[in-house]
Amino acid sequence: MARLSEDESDKALWLTLAQSWVRLAEHVERADWGEEPAESDAEVA
Repeated sequence: MARLSEDESDKALWLTLAQSWVRLAEHVERADWGEEPAESDAEVA
């Protein structure tokens, strides 16, 4: 979808959205295995 956007400002929004979905998926995967959050997750605000 981001490639179809002609407005360059929308691409940053799509990238941020995609990154947040990846972080959410990683969080859910760790929760399923009962793992503790990584150090880098605590630093992300």
